[in-house]
Amino acid sequence: MKQLKELRESRGLTQKQLAELVGTTQQTVGRWENGKAEPSLSTLSDLAMIFGTSVDSVLGKSADRTTNAYYLYTSDEEDGFWGHIGIRLVGQDITTWHPISCHESQRIPRVFEADPEWVYIETLNNRALFVDVNKVQKIIFLDDAADGTEDFEIPWDGYDGLPAEMYQGMLNIALEYGDESSYSESFTESVMQFVREKQLDSADLETLLLDTQLHNEAGGIVSSYIDSSSLVALQMEVDGSHKAPKLIPLQENDNLTFYPASQLSMISAPLFTLLRPAQERLFADEEPPLHRT
Repeated sequence: MKQLKELRESRGLTQKQLAELVGTTQQTVGRWENGKAEPSLSTLSDLAMIFGTSVDSVLGKSADRTTNAYYLYTSDEEDGFWGHIGIRLVGQDITTWHPISCHESQRIPRVFEADPEWVYIETLNNRALFVDVNKVQKIIFLDDAADGTEDFEIPWDGYDGLPAEMYQGMLNIALEYGDESSYSESFTESVMQFVREKQLDSADLETLLLDTQLHNEAGGIVSSYIDSSSLVALQMEVDGSHKAPKLIPLQENDNLTFYPASQLSMISAPLFTLLRPAQERLFADEEPPLHRT
């Protein structure tokens, strides 16, 4: 697990210090890093929390850039928390703010140079944004070192978002959509403590974690659960061509619905429903039980 060693060293931790954090021995950490052994799933979740990323990133199985703000945990200088992007849609008097990585802060302006119709943006607070650039008043890049603006509000999940594995943990533990026994007691308690502190019930969590918000040009918002397959297809279309289909097909549970792109200004979807690396591992070849009634 070369990636684990890189994460540990970029955090400035020794093998012994990391071992103490996850309740094991220095020799065991050494075996993980040498590829002679692999951590249990519960320990992988703990490691993902420590490094502010996802389980797949710890395993080196994805190019996941979803890190929190505490440190640039990888050797890639473009990784880590950079600041916030603010999007003010036409017809609205407030700006929606999302934390973004250094990579996104550099990638998005390059996309703008191509004169896109739509742009795709990944945030550090579990949102995948599809934005019609012709229907925004302005898009603001706010460096972490800069002063805030009058309409800057901290989202429910914090100034710089949460580690990717925390969102997955809330889904699997608090909403019981996964195998709770696969997590360590400390990880489970950290998830439930966060849910209690935020006073989130099941309905709140389903909306925050699973629902996609469709912003129309009149300023209205429709919130619905959208199946991941149609979101992935949309991501490939927008990210590849910088355009959206005239009629955007979105699978809402058992109903395939077509939304005219001309009437939408932004689609805000939960990011892990597009990536879902940890879900695929938890549920193997089965389809994760994310369908709602």
